Amino acid sequence: MIGLVCSVKKEASRIVTEIKDQTPSRYFNLDFLSGVLKDRKVVLVFSGVGKVNAAYATSVLLCRFDPDIIINFGIAGAFPGLNLPIGGIALSEEECYADEGILLDRGFSDMRFIGIPLIKSNGKDLYNMIPVSKGLLNQAKSGLQRYNIDYWSGRFITVSTVTGTKHRAEYLWRRYRPVCESMEGAAVAHVARASNKDFLEIRGISNLVGRRDRRQWDCETAASRCEEALLRILEHL
Repeated sequence: MIGLVCSVKKEASRIVTEIKDQTPSRYFNLDFLSGVLKDRKVVLVFSGVGKVNAAYATSVLLCRFDPDIIINFGIAGAFPGLNLPIGGIALSEEECYADEGILLDRGFSDMRFIGIPLIKSNGKDLYNMIPVSKGLLNQAKSGLQRYNIDYWSGRFITVSTVTGTKHRAEYLWRRYRPVCESMEGAAVAHVARASNKDFLEIRGISNLVGRRDRRQWDCETAASRCEEALLRILEHL
């Protein structure tokens, strides 16, 4: 079974309609939708926005349904340095908690500086960086290539505060060289890897990170193209 985690319903309207043999359920104040998608057994949950909601929903999903794979999908903002287009597709190679750490006079230092790992996975201490499952990532890339869907891959960052200034965007770019940012990805990856489950993250680009201007955003196109890419990946798994 594949667990699908998405923050809000508008990011998964097509996925909901294409799930066959639907069985809705509700556990611990969360709504789940089980069924068959591209001949794969799936269960979908809408986590809500932010790291705590994402971790909570993923934890309940794992405890109740025990999927083999967790896929986090939705929209995200891309960093201008990579020239990703609005509506482009991005695959995570590793997730990063961008603001877990300590702020000193000299600047920000991450959890490795503090010396306390956030997670232990397969005997390894992980601090701010959480790798995705390489085998699953390679399958996802092959699936997109098979259908001639362009994609970008690299590090994603997860933030508690959405970046809305040019100064902050430039700082995050210099520090992490990220493809995009979201508010949930690292938390879903964290819970998946802590449970020794394979994890994949796919995002559709809705905007460029920097000075906030909603007139330049296109959430509908980003969500639609992300859903299309996810369906193609599921066909290839």
